[in-house]
Amino acid sequence: GLPDNAHYLDMTDIVPDSILQTILDKYKGKTILIDIWATWCGPCKLGHEKMKPLKEELSDKDIVYVYLTSTTSKYDEWKKYITDISGEHYYLTQEQMNTVFKQLQADGYPTYAIYTSNGNKVTSFSGFRSIEDIREAFGKVFNNK
Repeated sequence: GLPDNAHYLDMTDIVPDSILQTILDKYKGKTILIDIWATWCGPCKLGHEKMKPLKEELSDKDIVYVYLTSTTSKYDEWKKYITDISGEHYYLTQEQMNTVFKQLQADGYPTYAIYTSNGNKVTSFSGFRSIEDIREAFGKVFNNK
């Protein structure tokens, strides 16, 4: 079986153009962090580690952490790895992922995007630079530095 936080089969039938919006719509009314990563991506995993204290810090906020992976990651490895990452996990087809990349104007792994509770995108960027980038973006959402 899949870990409780994983969504797999229910997404593969969604047309690539709608996949990002479909996922965002599931969490309407919440702030959303999208984290696009792969099991073979070192900086992605570093990002996950560095996010842990920030998630603690922001635990009183209504934030959903949404992790998107595609078929470039081995399914069994993905399934094992995500048991340790709190959030919502999606395993997309390569075509779905390519479309999400285009929509976010992403150019690599990891890519992060943050949306406000009314669905506006605050930021999106590729590459893990520092946790401060993410903290700052959340600061804009919640108006507190």
